[in-house]
Amino acid sequence: MGMEQIWARLSAETRDWLIANNGDAVPVDIAAEIDELVEAADAEDVWAIEPGAAPAVSEPEDEIQDADEDPGARYLAEDAIDWIEETANDE
Repeated sequence: MGMEQIWARLSAETRDWLIANNGDAVPVDIAAEIDELVEAADAEDVWAIEPGAAPAVSEPEDEIQDADEDPGARYLAEDAIDWIEETANDE
């Protein structure tokens, strides 16, 4: 299930956070909200990369949080990051 399929079902606060922090580690409460929507739709979890994997962003290395600092951190998949960025630019 892609971000475009659950976006309207997310709380306004979650959407605002995802736009403002696109590409950052996703807080546990926001990840839980997304997981709940994905599970309710009986879909595969495709919004996030493997827990602890380094994020695929084009920021300088010194600005990227080291995944080793939080091995359980979850990050948006590259497709979700791109989709949110496009959506934010259209709003």
